[in-house]
Amino acid sequence: MSYLFPPMLDRLVQEELASGAYQSEDDVLVEALRDRDKTIAGIREGLADLDASRVRPLGDVDAQLRTKHDIARNE
Repeated sequence: MSYLFPPMLDRLVQEELASGAYQSEDDVLVEALRDRDKTIAGIREGLADLDASRVRPLGDVDAQLRTKHDIARNE
């Protein structure tokens, strides 16, 4: 099926098709909607964690990841 996309969106779809990762505009749209659904589910999960106080301070997470991956702190 062919779609009439706004120019900016059409460029993005055409870039995806040109990459060879997708066979059709339908494939691009289906994947985009799946990604959107996964993103929304992740946001909902994060909000539920926040409501249930299952969170840690960003500084603690940052320090843990920097230690784990041997990343120096930019100061």
